[in-house]
Amino acid sequence: MNNVCLIGRLTRSPELRYTNSGKAMCRFTVAISRELSKEKKRELESLNKQTADFINCIAWGKTAELIASYMDKGSQVGVNGKLQTSFVEKEGRKIYKTEVLVERVEFLESVKKDESVSENSYGFEDDAFLIGDDDIPF
Repeated sequence: MNNVCLIGRLTRSPELRYTNSGKAMCRFTVAISRELSKEKKRELESLNKQTADFINCIAWGKTAELIASYMDKGSQVGVNGKLQTSFVEKEGRKIYKTEVLVERVEFLESVKKDESVSENSYGFEDDAFLIGDDDIPF
């Protein structure tokens, strides 16, 4: 079974791109606070250590377009999807990447002021930088 459920905040504005065939793709990162006691959190922060995890996500189709339209840095979001890994070879080394392939997203809060949708969920549908179809890992 491969199922991932996350609730967190976007670390930056989502990046919307389109393939040569016109399919929308959106990348974003969700910050998820680690469950720590106040003392442990203060201790880690004083040592400049990480107190959150940063999870890379990718959405396709209408879901990608909706995320890019209604979410921004700091927006709280719920994500459901599947974990996927891939790698590229650079200078003879394999560099691995792990990300969540978004199947469903819940808009828990949005920081964009001009919105007509704020607390709805949208399922994954196959349907603004340009990438080639050969760049899609599946």
